[in-house]
Amino acid sequence: MQVQATTRQSYRQASRLLALAFLDEPVSQRIYRQLTRDQILRNLTLDFTGEMRICLRVGEPLEVRQDRVLAAAMIYPPGAYPLGRLDELFIQAGTVIGHTRYDFRAWQTWLKEAGRLHPDAPHYYLEYIGVEPTHQGQGLGSMLLTELTRRADAAKVGCYLETATERNVLLYQRFGFQIIAQKEVIGLPAWFMWRPPKTPPCRG
Repeated sequence: MQVQATTRQSYRQASRLLALAFLDEPVSQRIYRQLTRDQILRNLTLDFTGEMRICLRVGEPLEVRQDRVLAAAMIYPPGAYPLGRLDELFIQAGTVIGHTRYDFRAWQTWLKEAGRLHPDAPHYYLEYIGVEPTHQGQGLGSMLLTELTRRADAAKVGCYLETATERNVLLYQRFGFQIIAQKEVIGLPAWFMWRPPKTPPCRG
């Protein structure tokens, strides 16, 4: 297994995997709390498929695969995020068209707060990362984080992410991320994390 770029041939697999990985994620559960698990999975698959199309065009989505995609990440390089207005409208329309009803106001509140805390300094943005539930705990997420931080170090820029899953905070900290804000958003504890640019060693 190795990390490779997500392609137009594999992005639907990657999107479905992210939907499975985020099925029990706190924000997903909060926004889709009145739906069945099958309805949540369907909505998340639509969400991730639409966003992955945009990430393919302007971002650097990655995946780990064997005979199928086992882990995936939506990553945006410096300058690619926030998205343009048309892309944002495309995503918002996608969360309405074809969806079973959900808490649109809560979703917009989450996005607004995450956007407010987004750093201005050049950085790689890890928007989503997920591992197929049957393969979690096998280091696949760490493979993606290793590649992300390698790219950031090569470009001498920072990395940024936000999470509402407390158990993931320690994993991100092992890769050099630091908590820059912790607050409640839509009734959930959330962590906003920054990995500073790697400082090259001094040469005497």
